[in-house]
Amino acid sequence: MKKAFYTNIGLLILINLLVKPLYLFGIDAQVQNQVGNSDYGTYFALFNFLFIFQWILDPGIQNYNSQALSNDRSTFEARLGYTLASKCLTAIGFVLIAGLLSYLFFGHDSLIELSLLCTNMVILSFVVYLRTQFSAMGYYVTDSLLSALDKLLLILGLGYFLYFSETQMTIPLFLLVQSITLIITLSVVVFFFVRRLGRLRLAFDYSQIKVLMREAFPYAIVFILMSLYSRMDGVMLKSIIDDEAVSAGIYAAGFRVYDAMNMIGFLFGSLLLPMFANILSDRSRLSELYDSALRLILVIAATVSIVAYLYSADIMSQLYTGASSIHTDVFQWLAISYYLVATTYVFGALITASGRLKRLNWLFLIGVPINFVLNWLLIPDLHAEGAAIATCLTQGVILIGQIILVHSQFAFKVNLSLIIHYTLLFGLIFATSVIVDYSLDWHWILEIGIIGIIALGYILGSRFLRLDSILDARKTAA
Repeated sequence: MKKAFYTNIGLLILINLLVKPLYLFGIDAQVQNQVGNSDYGTYFALFNFLFIFQWILDPGIQNYNSQALSNDRSTFEARLGYTLASKCLTAIGFVLIAGLLSYLFFGHDSLIELSLLCTNMVILSFVVYLRTQFSAMGYYVTDSLLSALDKLLLILGLGYFLYFSETQMTIPLFLLVQSITLIITLSVVVFFFVRRLGRLRLAFDYSQIKVLMREAFPYAIVFILMSLYSRMDGVMLKSIIDDEAVSAGIYAAGFRVYDAMNMIGFLFGSLLLPMFANILSDRSRLSELYDSALRLILVIAATVSIVAYLYSADIMSQLYTGASSIHTDVFQWLAISYYLVATTYVFGALITASGRLKRLNWLFLIGVPINFVLNWLLIPDLHAEGAAIATCLTQGVILIGQIILVHSQFAFKVNLSLIIHYTLLFGLIFATSVIVDYSLDWHWILEIGIIGIIALGYILGSRFLRLDSILDARKTAA
């Protein structure tokens, strides 16, 4: 399982590093540059508001179904019909409830954007649901190859309007292109699904759907609470600060890069969930996979967050016209937040795979009022930076809580040598990064490349990650 993890996480990261950063920085950031902070800030607030209600669209079905299928793949045929039917029903509920609440909150002026956003979220939900079937059934490579298809199509579609067309970019046009590319993506995913796993079918068996909803409910609570404490900042910025959503737009600028960095952690969680679920009963293999995943995410998160913090001003000015010191301050807090949240994907995936979510939900429930109160206190004076600080402090509480939960629930021994090894390694990477930043006067991208190479040398040279294990995984996969 460790070999499968190294092979597939390597493929996932390679594909997504090639495609998604190009979309976020070459497309999404340029959309904000063209439409302005105010229009993009309004869109960002609307998106976050709808995202909070996405639990209606997927009330835990995807994570529960992935965990259940990974445990017993023979139930795939029986589950497919009523889980797909339940997704159709929840999609209708999402459009009616979330759409109405968003309309009441944002008003008639955002009706077009609201309609397109609801449509895109529904289509994307079906794309993700079908992709989870591939990973749950062990088709990890297929899932990896499909993971960046929508962004690749968006690069082509939006790239034309941004760089080759004289058409003025607007948020409705931005969302309409997304709708078209998501429809194409869904069609491709359905094609591969039929070829690999058989035809799609609906089974409106309401007794089965009722049981599914009840069993998936704890997973839905996880998503609701995570959405609340991680997405309320953009909405609160627009509600508390009367600046035509400019502060929300500045926060969105930093959050975009934070989201791009966080892509790696999300990929870890998506891949680890079915893997953990499949080997829960094998204590030795579970411990080995947990250790490998934790080591890898720790060194990636450390290097990326350190570089992002030190070169925050260069990154912001490179991406955004009119970037100011406020953009830099916001992003520095989000860079720290990235380090905190990236490691939670390993802990969260393990707890979710076990199906014992009660204490995890209590932890997330604590995070909601913490984030709300921090935003309420900090945003009036610090605006976008206040929201970033609130995010950072909240993620710190969640990380500490998840570490405690994992070690109490799975009785993993505290690896003191690992802690000391990692602390020294982190300090060495940080010190080297600071020296490179202040002593060299080269282009900042070249300096980041040098830091990356040196950090890799430290990581492999200290044997925190063992190169022979990674190479062995590649040979086994071949």
